Amino acid sequence: MQIFSVENGMTKAWENKAHASNINQVTCHPTNENQFASVGSDRTLKVWDKRKDKPVHTERSKVEIINGVFSPDDGNTLVTCNFEEELTFYDPRTWQVVRQIKFKNEVDDFMWDKTGSVFFLGDNTGRISLFEGGPSSTKTQASVQLSGVHISGRCDCLCMHPDNT
Repeated sequence: MQIFSVENGMTKAWENKAHASNINQVTCHPTNENQFASVGSDRTLKVWDKRKDKPVHTERSKVEIINGVFSPDDGNTLVTCNFEEELTFYDPRTWQVVRQIKFKNEVDDFMWDKTGSVFFLGDNTGRISLFEGGPSSTKTQASVQLSGVHISGRCDCLCMHPDNT
């Protein structure tokens, strides 16, 4: 994994090879410019401080982790998803699992709105679900089924306009 500075051209600012195989996702902490997390095919979630040579924390999973995202408001939640359709919500201050949710369909992408108050999830059937509140909430605010939009009918990625519209 490498971090490049774009201030003086593309100069390498940091490098580490702690993952044993492919890195599937990298997410930056929204309030701590030195912290970021990576998830990989080696079944690990690694949390980094770019001022250090080694990960500051590592979580191991029974299967490959495919995605990971910090909550955008304060970074006090980090959610990961693995190939068994399990979302795991961590509190990065204690590294306790706050909640784990098993879905029946393949989870393709997930994200929060800019405020961290609504969590979006897209799956392989083309369904996008919105959940109000944090990871302890089970209240589904809304759900929409995409049909005829894409050939595959999947929802492989989600994106929100920067002004939250």
